Amino acid sequence: YGLTERDVNPTYQSFGDSADALQSGKLDAAFVVAGAPTSAISGLAATTDIYLIGLDEEHINKLIQKNPAYSKEVISSKTYNTVGDIDTVAVGAVLLANDDVSEDDVYKIISGIYENMDAITKAHSKGAELNLITASFRTTRARRSTTARRESPSRQSDRGTRNEQTIKTACKGENHERY
Repeated sequence: YGLTERDVNPTYQSFGDSADALQSGKLDAAFVVAGAPTSAISGLAATTDIYLIGLDEEHINKLIQKNPAYSKEVISSKTYNTVGDIDTVAVGAVLLANDDVSEDDVYKIISGIYENMDAITKAHSKGAELNLITASFRTTRARRSTTARRESPSRQSDRGTRNEQTIKTACKGENHERY
């Protein structure tokens, strides 16, 4: 859209502080990068008429092409009681672990998530989007100093396959059927 940081007087603050500043007239607009619904925006929408600015298809596609971590997302008009649905972009949740984390700990973390899906979804509706169909697994080794132990590509691949199998095993069973 051609907007640059030079075109605005930016402030950097929390979602809640941004919502308060919008409500009091201290801010004209806020960029909120969070899963909808976001409590700060829900609270603001309950007391103030809000206008969410969506993105057009051309700009959504440019963003996705530039950074494939983005995906097209629609914020339903019911989310914040807006006039219409809002086209925008989103990023998926990411769970990272150091490559030194044990396979047993990876299992416990992933199993804990999938065993508590109802509570997670109750805490935030985005929890309902967690599933094995949309999940992906990727092993990435951070670049370390030149004296760091180097792992052969085949060993990295073996470790990745082993960890992916751990995740799949953690998500099996009666509690994980829908995932």
